[in-house]
Amino acid sequence: YRRYTTKSEYGFWDYWGEYIKTRIRKKSDSSARTHRAIAKQLKAFEKLDGLILPESINQSWMDRFIHFMKEQGKSNSTLKVYTSLLKSFTSYGERSEWFKANKIKLEIGAANVKDLYLTLEEVQKLQEVDLDDEKHILARDFFLFLVYTGLRFVDARSLKQTDIAEGIIHVAQQ
Repeated sequence: YRRYTTKSEYGFWDYWGEYIKTRIRKKSDSSARTHRAIAKQLKAFEKLDGLILPESINQSWMDRFIHFMKEQGKSNSTLKVYTSLLKSFTSYGERSEWFKANKIKLEIGAANVKDLYLTLEEVQKLQEVDLDDEKHILARDFFLFLVYTGLRFVDARSLKQTDIAEGIIHVAQQ
């Protein structure tokens, strides 16, 4: 990030860097990955749409950014996360008196999600399949652990021995 003598000389990426510094200190690794992913999308969009100025993030700009992300194959849930983060950025920028934020209305429809599940027979077949590769065995066993416990991947990945007491798993969802 470039360093200037006054905030009035800052550009979008300078403000974004300051915002991220404050956000990442308080968030998890997955939040840091999300912030890096949206920065990558913003940089790609900037190449097509032109230089991003904090004051230019208005409804029209957001609509173009959403359209761009849809063309990239992003899901509605990803769109909601990214646009909410941008809205949070603009609100934070205004509260910090960096720039005047424009009002943005976010209307992203719910994702068309079909409930998918394995039958008990499919789970049993997966459990019984003979695998030779140690990596595949580990992946299968981890997946089955998730199936049988109902844990999300992110929660299971961060489990510690101290989270298991008397045969019961105690987790705080991330």
